[in-house]
Amino acid sequence: MSRRLFACFGVKKSSSSTSKAVSGNNSAAVSADVPVGDGPVLVQLFSSQGCETSPAAEMLMSRLGRGDFDDQIRGDGGSKSPAMVLVFHVDYWDYKGWKDPYGSSQWTVRQKAYVEALNQDTMFTPQLVVQGRSQLIGNEEETLLKAISEAPRFPSPSFRALREALAQSESHDLHNTISPMRPIGTVQSCFSTRNGTPRQPLLVSLARACLIFNPALVPHASLEGLGEYSHCWIIYVFHLNTDIEKLWRKPSQSKLKAKVREPRLNRERQGVFGTRSPHRPCPIGLTPLRRLTFVGQPVLDIKPYLPYPDSIQEATVPNGVKEDCLFAVASVSFSETFCSSTTSRWKLIEKKSLYSSADEFKSLITQVLSWDIRSMSQRNKPQDTSDAENIVCHLVLEGLDVSYMIDNESSNILVQDVSLPNNLEDVAGT
Repeated sequence: MSRRLFACFGVKKSSSSTSKAVSGNNSAAVSADVPVGDGPVLVQLFSSQGCETSPAAEMLMSRLGRGDFDDQIRGDGGSKSPAMVLVFHVDYWDYKGWKDPYGSSQWTVRQKAYVEALNQDTMFTPQLVVQGRSQLIGNEEETLLKAISEAPRFPSPSFRALREALAQSESHDLHNTISPMRPIGTVQSCFSTRNGTPRQPLLVSLARACLIFNPALVPHASLEGLGEYSHCWIIYVFHLNTDIEKLWRKPSQSKLKAKVREPRLNRERQGVFGTRSPHRPCPIGLTPLRRLTFVGQPVLDIKPYLPYPDSIQEATVPNGVKEDCLFAVASVSFSETFCSSTTSRWKLIEKKSLYSSADEFKSLITQVLSWDIRSMSQRNKPQDTSDAENIVCHLVLEGLDVSYMIDNESSNILVQDVSLPNNLEDVAGT
């Protein structure tokens, strides 16, 4: 993703490129063949309601956006364009208990791309990225104005020329055609991380999600009639796909795998199009949804489910994927510690939860853990029998960290406790 972001600013990566530091922060080199102009400087703030220092940074962005610093930004002659301000709320502070209503994993991925491209060690808020080349702490006014004044400027884009170029593009070259699609909304579900998400639709009947439409793209009238259907299809983007950056490279350099290991076929390699793996050349997913609720995951389209054309009775599949019994566990039980702590933990999420009671939340845990959610490598990894009984696994549901242990011999699961996660990224890795 960082390649695509840098392409927007004309950065040319090279082993001989040098970096110019702005106030002690890393910056990307400017390609010598990029034309100089008087266009605006793009200033991006990565913020969060869960960060106590972000409000000051957002106030600074508000002042920058309304023109308080235009005289300094435009220069002596006043010919330069002002700054363009974009603010993105990330979601990695949601584990603290307050879920930022404006936060999105898309913006977290965007910030991560900049962090990697600018050779930073960690992500933080509030963070400012100036012209895609330098970064700094978001509430440092003098440092920001200096970074804007020193940032390279490019010719202002001609959107009319861009539209004409796209309209005149060669339509017969279908292999190189790019079809731009904007998400019409996002999905917020009970799953905070990829770990624990059902491998196939409808395996966990209690799994719930809210589809939040973008009102600018989806007017209320466009939804009329959809409520008469019990089910619908959702087409979405695997935005947390670990191979997403490869999509911006040339096909010959993408290194996208033609074959992937299919867990239900004893990890035998299969062609990626013969599986439902998310690691695809076009990382989109398709899933049925029922009990639609209009209130994370970018949604491209939604279509009604029609039983007569969508259900094919004579369809055949390989024997290994007919059922998911390979991952079924023997039993799921709960410790006394879990039962005693559930009441207090439930009060923390009750108002914003998709579930009506602590008992229903407990039933969700049972359904999710009824399928062994560990990866094949975790299940097949040789373990010291003396330590096997002490291995604690984690699952994040509704923003709560559910810890459990599994007996590899009997496939029995004991849910030990539920708590607020200390570090969502660490929990997601286990």
